[in-house]
Amino acid sequence: AVVQDFTFQFLAGVLIGFAVRPITKMLYWTPLTATGVLAWLLLLVGPLGKLLERLVWRLPLDEAYWIRMLPDAAALIGVAVLAPLLIPSDVRQIHFRLLRGRMRYDCDRTGVLKLIGCGLGYPILFVAVYALVTGDGDWNATLTAGREFLQHPELETMGALLALRGVVITVALWPVLSVFLRGSVELTVVLGSLVFVVAEFAPAFANFDQLDPFLLMDQVLEGLLRMFLFTLLVVLCFGRRSETPLRSGVFSR
Repeated sequence: AVVQDFTFQFLAGVLIGFAVRPITKMLYWTPLTATGVLAWLLLLVGPLGKLLERLVWRLPLDEAYWIRMLPDAAALIGVAVLAPLLIPSDVRQIHFRLLRGRMRYDCDRTGVLKLIGCGLGYPILFVAVYALVTGDGDWNATLTAGREFLQHPELETMGALLALRGVVITVALWPVLSVFLRGSVELTVVLGSLVFVVAEFAPAFANFDQLDPFLLMDQVLEGLLRMFLFTLLVVLCFGRRSETPLRSGVFSR
């Protein structure tokens, strides 16, 4: 059982490695900056996101959960350390000072409003995708599932936790979007794939023997739709399409 668990964790780490390859290869990180940004992104989207999801569904944070979570977090840190070494970029220009300058440039009133908007958008997407997948193509069943979710007795708490997860994912992607200068479609495909693999697919793959196959399929499909749609929202809010040098040494859109 230990060998089997290690094998699945290893394969999940390989999947994450493939998902992070575009942003480690295509961005001109210094190795230390790449490791820091990747660890920040992977840990916020992965373990912290799953923790918030368990709080939403009122699942217990027992010893078994922590035993599972610690290897997942260790695997993500390992990927963050190894990826810049195994997949180095051709040019190494982006360091923490440049990254901090671009982040500070975006941290104005508009940036804060966009961050809040993305956080509020996540619960809406969550309920919509949940109802759509639960309804399985039946419009009446979809409306019923959405109505039942909205009538949950702890809807306010669940909504606040979901909004917090949306903010966490946005903050995790913000450093990458501040220096990743691509079109909206390419950004959505690259970052949406990464967020989906880290938040939904890799954990499900590593623990698929503990889940019902049909429940697993619904979970993966729901996560795929939700994460790609939410990543598109974040990209539209924070993605850079072009850059113009500023006197301060950072760049504007």
